[in-house]
Amino acid sequence: MKKIWLFCFLSLKLFGQTQIPAKYFITTLSADDGLSQVSNYFRFEDSRGFMWITAADALNRFDGSTVKVFNLKKYFKECEPLQQGYGFAEDDKANIYIGSEKGLYIYDRNEDIFKLKKIFKNAEDDIAMPFAFYENKIWCFNRFYEIATFDLITQQIELRVKLPAEPLKSINVYQNPNNVFFYRWPFIDKNGSIWVTAPNRIIKFNFKSKAQKIFPAPKNQHTLYASAYDETSQALVVGTNAGIFCLDLKTEQIKTYNNLKGFILQEVNALSVKNNFIAFKNNSSLYFLDLNKMAYRKVTHLETQTRAFIAFSFDKMGRLWITDNGLDQKIFNFKTRLLNKFPDEITKTSNSNNSIGYINEKENHDIQIQDKWVLNNRTKDIIEKKNGNKLARGFQDNFSHGIWYLSISRPFETLFFEENKSRKITFKLNSTEFNKIGVLQDLDIFKDQKILLAGSNGLYWLDKKNNKLILANDEPNTFKINELGPDLVGISYLNRNLILYQKVKDKLVKLKNILPGIQSFYIQKDSLRNQFWVGSNDGIYLLNKKFSVVKHFNADLGLAGTFIYGLLLDDEGNVWASHQQGLSSIDAKDHAIINYDKQDGIQGLDFNNRSFLKATDGTLYFGGTNGVNYFKPPLQPHVFYKPEVYIDEILINQAPFKSEKSVNLLNALNLSHTENNISIKALIKDLERGNSLKIIYRLNKGPWLFGNPKSNITFNNLASGHYLLELGIFDKLKNTKEVSKKLEFDISTPFYNSILFWLITGILFTGLGTYIFNKQKSKAQIRTIEQKLALEKQRLKITADLHDDLGATLSSLQVNSSVASQLLDKDLKKAKEVINKIEDQSKKISENLNDLVWSLKPGEEEFMDFGTKIKNFVNDILGSTGIIYTINISKELNESLVDINIRKNLIFITKEIINNAAKYSKASTIGLDSTIKNNNIILKIADNGQGFDKEKVLGNGLINIKKRVKDLNGSFKLTTEINKGCSIYISIPLSPDLGTKS
Repeated sequence: MKKIWLFCFLSLKLFGQTQIPAKYFITTLSADDGLSQVSNYFRFEDSRGFMWITAADALNRFDGSTVKVFNLKKYFKECEPLQQGYGFAEDDKANIYIGSEKGLYIYDRNEDIFKLKKIFKNAEDDIAMPFAFYENKIWCFNRFYEIATFDLITQQIELRVKLPAEPLKSINVYQNPNNVFFYRWPFIDKNGSIWVTAPNRIIKFNFKSKAQKIFPAPKNQHTLYASAYDETSQALVVGTNAGIFCLDLKTEQIKTYNNLKGFILQEVNALSVKNNFIAFKNNSSLYFLDLNKMAYRKVTHLETQTRAFIAFSFDKMGRLWITDNGLDQKIFNFKTRLLNKFPDEITKTSNSNNSIGYINEKENHDIQIQDKWVLNNRTKDIIEKKNGNKLARGFQDNFSHGIWYLSISRPFETLFFEENKSRKITFKLNSTEFNKIGVLQDLDIFKDQKILLAGSNGLYWLDKKNNKLILANDEPNTFKINELGPDLVGISYLNRNLILYQKVKDKLVKLKNILPGIQSFYIQKDSLRNQFWVGSNDGIYLLNKKFSVVKHFNADLGLAGTFIYGLLLDDEGNVWASHQQGLSSIDAKDHAIINYDKQDGIQGLDFNNRSFLKATDGTLYFGGTNGVNYFKPPLQPHVFYKPEVYIDEILINQAPFKSEKSVNLLNALNLSHTENNISIKALIKDLERGNSLKIIYRLNKGPWLFGNPKSNITFNNLASGHYLLELGIFDKLKNTKEVSKKLEFDISTPFYNSILFWLITGILFTGLGTYIFNKQKSKAQIRTIEQKLALEKQRLKITADLHDDLGATLSSLQVNSSVASQLLDKDLKKAKEVINKIEDQSKKISENLNDLVWSLKPGEEEFMDFGTKIKNFVNDILGSTGIIYTINISKELNESLVDINIRKNLIFITKEIINNAAKYSKASTIGLDSTIKNNNIILKIADNGQGFDKEKVLGNGLINIKKRVKDLNGSFKLTTEINKGCSIYISIPLSPDLGTKS
């Protein structure tokens, strides 16, 4: 009993370090982000900063922004590609081990390749599932809970023990509905003992002493569904049919948790633990549990069905990963978000419309977010107002201790004042006076407590004592009142200039137009630097004290959005602006721009006009179409991982660079002078902020350029020489560029460009100058012969074409003519059939000759280009069939198609495919697209017909097409299935030097 109380006391002390998170946010990883499949059961964060995720079809690797799917043969050496994986382990060299039904897959980090190792050679099957790396060995188990080790030094496999656990009938996830063994994964503790959670017991085995111990399930907790090892506290947390229990691995004492302050736990069938913080699924709901205070939190805000939650695990930075089966990976982040947002992904509100039109600060510094929510200044909790959303706008009046509201109960729209404490309406503008304003756009209370109203009919002072309005200026269509000083105010207008006014008693006297010709909305004064910032429909302008333009910030300077909806200055004078593309900031000192997007937590891309506030404590608020963002500058991002650039692939002349080790480990490349087209797939690895970081690169200390994560960094036609490629990371929040990786490559100088070559050539030319001069006539003759040879070569090619394409048909004509003449006297009907066949063959000869003649007339000599010729042909073939067809042939292709051989073969290929489709496809639609891409002719033809089995059907037509494509150095791809149509993709280089296969 003393040991049990000691364990509880120590647990309480340790658990006291963890608090139930009050706020958290969720991000997702789905098929849209590149996952091969969204039903995932195993994941593993390796020592190099990657998250590995298994799927039924392939293995996925996530770097924080992109997913790499290992499903191609090239990644697997002498073995089939891995599909469903079962468990992970990692050795001290960062090689990864993944279990499967075929054995143990080994990912060699240095070679970037997978190999397969048979572990249980005498078992009924090859299943091997790794669960630990210990003493230079990979530890695996199989369906019979046999434990075997694979020694990485000696390469020896040793069967260690068979544990007394019920054998698994199958490891297939669909055949284990009540025995989900992969939620109870074995592990090795710090003392070298193996722990296995069986359905009704826990087994401990020490492989050194061979000692074995059984821990039966506690009373009333007879079924053990899930378990997780907390390495920090050295405790095994187990989910059962009736709650949770914790087994202290040091004292071997059990503590049961099934009653959480009146809340009775039931079936806990999935869980994970980190630093004594438990996430678990009780029946079909998700909970977080702090064992120190016996406090728990039910996650009730998720829109998705939590019954689909499987595979719980924490990553190294403390985020909780859960598979939402069939949907995505949900990642619960318990850190403070860079930009606070409300409502967030886990918050539901009674308001179906979360658009925010105005934000006010109350006298007690609570923040009123329209007429919907109140943010408590002290607790930072947001309380939803009942029956809110009835007021169009609100304007805080700290002098009178209340809020001015514009009622939207049309046609009785009016303005009234409500006291903060009593919530009583103490003033209401009579309708006659209110109608003078027209449409009320803005209201501002000056420091002298004068109240200025801006409406469609002009500017008015409010005389509360006499309940009337006094005209201050009759310029119509006002929009926003911008107070700039004790007596200065900038008024913006709809479709007009922003005007600077001076207060003179009850009048506003116009001083000057600000930014004439520019639709300006907001102006803010930077008192620290005595300058002004203006938000307009064309970005942001910086003005000096005389209102002259100093700098214009727009898309050319990197501002994401240029239609400014809100403008505020923080305590340091830095600019914050909301717009139609999110939120941006401009540093007042160096004018660096930072654009914030959804990865940073903005409520949505689109914000709302005039919906912004700077609170007394310096917190900035911006309202948008989907809620509100609030934050207090300067923003300090939370950084757990160190970002790193890695190279995933190198292409030389469009072909993968072959290396004995992973291309990411290469520091230098030695290339020939012909290997001068280099393409590099470089990515940033950071599981926390991968999406917010940008890759940059520069060549030979040139200017830094931004890379596109969806395309490679490419250098074409590089001259011979030495190159240094630097790959770096741009952190927009710090406005820093940091070099992360360097790659050098040398492109050799061809012999004819070397000094020795030119020295020898100079000597030869000097010594043989006279001889060369005397041989000019001979050279002329040689050139003539070469031209004749070239013509002869083309003539022979044409002759071969005539022989191949027309010879057979002419021979057939001779035979058929003879047959027809013999049948005329014997069988007139058959004779007519043969004559019709002769007619078809003659027509075909005519068409082929016509096509051949057309191919010999490139450029200006031809009267019909390729596109017109194909369209005429398709119209003749398909015009009367009822097949709907579309033809798109680029102008660039028509202009570039000048090579006789390519023209001839391309017209024959296209006509053959269309003929086949018309005869055999039974399609209702046929599409043809042809263009030029990367100096290649791209031809795509697709139909929605009956398709065919391409393993069984391979006619002469397809054989001829493939042969023509191959002769042109091109590539051919046929995609078809029965009843799923047929599509053909052909790529032909325009010339052998420029073409690249695609």
